[in-house]
Parts: sequence; C-alpha cells; structure tokens
Amino acid sequence: MKFFDFPASIDKDPPDGMTYLPDRVWPFLWFFMRQIRARFFTMVALGVCAGILGSLAPYFFGRIVGAFIDSDDRAAIWRHLATPLGLYVGLVLVLSPALYNTQGWLQSKTLPFYAAMVRRQLGLYLHQHSYRYFQDDFAGRLAGKVVEMPYSMRQIVNDITSPFIFAGVTFLTTLSLFAWIGRDFAIYTVLYLAAYLVNLRYFVPHIRKLSENSSRKRSVMRGRFVDIITNILLVKVFARRNHEDAYFREALHDNAAAASVVEVKVTHMFRIQHVLNSGFMLALCLATVRGWQSGTLSAAEITMVLPMALSMIQAAFWLTEVYTGFFERLGEIEEGMEAIVHAHEVTDRPNAPALVVREPAITFDDVTFSYPARPIFRNFTLHIPPRQRVGLVGPSGAGKSSLMQLLLRLHDVQSGRILIDGQDIAHVAQDSLRAAIGFIPQMADMLHRSVRDNLRYGDLVASDDAVIAAARAAQA
Repeated sequence: MKFFDFPASIDKDPPDGMTYLPDRVWPFLWFFMRQIRARFFTMVALGVCAGILGSLAPYFFGRIVGAFIDSDDRAAIWRHLATPLGLYVGLVLVLSPALYNTQGWLQSKTLPFYAAMVRRQLGLYLHQHSYRYFQDDFAGRLAGKVVEMPYSMRQIVNDITSPFIFAGVTFLTTLSLFAWIGRDFAIYTVLYLAAYLVNLRYFVPHIRKLSENSSRKRSVMRGRFVDIITNILLVKVFARRNHEDAYFREALHDNAAAASVVEVKVTHMFRIQHVLNSGFMLALCLATVRGWQSGTLSAAEITMVLPMALSMIQAAFWLTEVYTGFFERLGEIEEGMEAIVHAHEVTDRPNAPALVVREPAITFDDVTFSYPARPIFRNFTLHIPPRQRVGLVGPSGAGKSSLMQLLLRLHDVQSGRILIDGQDIAHVAQDSLRAAIGFIPQMADMLHRSVRDNLRYGDLVASDDAVIAAARAAQA
C-alpha cells in the first residue's frame, strides 16, 4: 500500500482473514496500529522533532536577553542578536510549527481512514461468530462496539503521537536545560517529575477501573434503550411507557453515578497536581534568588528559568488531562473487547474446499446436538434422497428450526456427521454450503434498504426485469 494512499487502508485485506484477535488490550491495539506503522512512526518522529524545537524557546529567550545585557554598543546590537534571534525565528517560529502542521496534516489524513479500517475488520471478525453468539447478545450493543470502539482507538493513536510525545519531549528538554543552568534546578525538576509520576501511578489505576465500570454502565444504558425502541410495538400495545421509562431511568441513574465517581477521583488527582505545581514554582523561585545572590546565575539564565518551568507545568497539566481520557478510552476498548473478542465457534478448516453438489442427498448420521442445558437430538439419523420433498411436523421446541440450522451449519454438532451428496458439511467452506441451500426464514425479516435490494438479496447480480418478475410471482 502506498504511503499516501489513505483510503486504501479501508480496503486493506485484514491479517489472517480476521480469524483471530488478541485478547489483551495492548496487543489488540498493536494488531491494528501495525497496519499503519509507517505513518504512525512518521507522526511520532515529526512530533519529537517539533517538540524539541518548540521546547528550546526559553533557551533562546535567555540568549536574546543576554545579548542585550552584554552589548555596550546599542548601535551594534544586531551583531549580537543575529545568531540567537535567527535561530529562534528559524527553529522555533518556522520549523517547529511546520513540523507540527505536517504531523497534523498526516493525522487528519490517516486517523479517519484508520478508524474506518478498524470498523471494517471488526465487522469481518464479528461476521464469523456463530449464530448462537448473536442470539445471546443485543444487536444494538454489538453494533455500538463496532462503531464506537474504533473512535477510542483512533484517539489512542492521536494521544500517543501528540500530547504524550509533546509532554515527554518537554520534560526531557527542560530537565536538560535546568541541569545546564545549575544542579539545584535539575534536582528540583527530578523531584517534581517523580512526585508527578507517583501521583499518576496512584490515581490512574483507580480511574481506569472506575472508567471500565462506567463504560459497562453506559453500555447497559444503551442496550436498554435499543431494546425499548426495537420492541416499541410491544411497549405501545401493552401501554408500558411508564414501566419502560422507569426501566431506562434506572440505567440512567447507574450510569450517571458511575461517571460521577470517575470525575470525583479525577478532581482529587488534579488537586494534588496543583499542590505539586505550586511547590515546584516556589522552589525554583528560591533557587533563582540564591543563584543571583551567589553570582552563579546570570540575568539571561534567570530569564530562562520561569518560562521553562511554566512550559513544563502546562505540559504536565495537559498530559494529566489526556492521561485521564486515555485510560477512560482504554476502559471502553477493554469493555468492547469483552463483547467482541471471543474464539469463533463455527470455523472452516484450513483450505476447506467448496461444496460440490451433483446428487443432493442429505444425511444426518448419528447426530447428537444440544443447547446449553437443553438437549435437542441424540443419536439422530435421517436420510433424505435427492429431490424428495420432506415436511417436518412437531410442536414448538421439537427441533424443526434447529434441524435446519444444523443443516446450514449455524451450529456444530457435538457428535455425528451431516452429509450433503456424501460430503461432510463440517469439512467444506461455510459460504459455499449456505449458497447451495435455498432458505426462507420463519420471520419475514427485511433489511433496512430498498425493496429492490431486498428482493435481489438472493441473487446480487439479478437484473431489474428478474426482480420485477420475482415480485409478480410472489404477488407482491
């Protein structure tokens, strides 16, 4: 794939046909990020270079002030200013913004298509789950995970390539400059950064766990509302609006309470951050006065100290805000993984051949099958010769639908075999099996598309005349 062919990310063939996804969050994220790794590392490199240059602004301020102080001839000031001012303009005012803008352009071109790529590949993975998997979950909940989780994954990439890189570079550059100015400044900076990291280390795991719980509550809230809307006919005919309002309101209270706990914990973290910032600035001010009194600190260096400290504090605040949202997004991703990342129950064998039907005889050979806690067939045998019509008769729950679902291999049997024209359906490609069987479901389910699209679903290349003929034959 060409570096600048951004839309091609969506159409990129997923690794291994999306038959596997990692079940831990960082390997899961890297599974998708590695597919754009050239752009990802380019964005990181641009952010590092731009951050280093931008962080040098206080240093050049000091050099410029020093040039004014050291110049005895005001008419010749430009000779002293030429180098520091030229470097400041070229590196800080021109090159650093240019690199940031290039990174921003690359992000704006990459990340929307990256999120779309993830949605497509998650959809392909979801398609391969068994029919039972979809019966056991809310359709709206699963759709929500596929649509919303990639947005969080996109933001994770953005956080890593922008604020994390910016803050990290600012910390390292400031520490290096303080070490150059004086040992006390470096010590205070190291102590501040250590306390800052301890503060994050203490609060972030709690925030992450609370965020996961908040995400689950939000998912339940969404699922309940989708359930109400999906079954709105029942709600209306049973006059259960007030009942459903109470049912939904319960989820709203749970979700709001969980979100509030997260916000309170974040507020506590920022309160300590304010104390650390104030202590750090006070220590630097005292060190600056001592350095001036002892003659170890020049006016130019004093000019550098406070802007560097303020720059680092601002970066720390930004990183803390992003860090909180970062782990909230990680919680959302993990909650989505819990719903989606499960081993596929019904899978094709490697290089499974297509079903080839010449004499369409169907044989259920000593088949045993059961749902969890409910047996359906035990040592069941049935042979249907080619072109014979068979009617299945029995009460509800007798296994008529289950028999058809087994024939379509929507479930795998626990033992025995199902043969079509002598071929074990477990050994052939599922798509070829289902394409060979005409199936009319009990429920008249319609796709939310045009009537023409619904009629053409059985034959995607059917002409308009064929679609009209089918509609007339069905007296539609």
